[in-house]
Amino acid sequence: EKLSRRAERKEVMSSRIDEINQKMARIAPELASSYAAYPLSAKSGRTKWVNPSGGKTAKGEPCFIAGEGKTQPMKQDYVYGAGSRGFGWYHLLTRDSYNNLYHRLQA
Repeated sequence: EKLSRRAERKEVMSSRIDEINQKMARIAPELASSYAAYPLSAKSGRTKWVNPSGGKTAKGEPCFIAGEGKTQPMKQDYVYGAGSRGFGWYHLLTRDSYNNLYHRLQA
């Protein structure tokens, strides 16, 4: 019976986590990325912030992709906006990406 309750709690928690991630993605579509999935963990590849000037993430993805203008289409795992390198797509492992999301949500 203890095992059954434990499995039931785990299932409820998993369902709640899925619900939180879906809500986050509705608010900011970029948050549908595995890099932003709640709860944040090393399993998602998120162990520390990366520097947008540093070139690539540990998985070889560019930390920054230059853009032109204030708006651009969405790219998976990136947030478009202004940051330390100007306008462009900042990987979700950079602080610039979350600064852009924060300011967007404050508007």
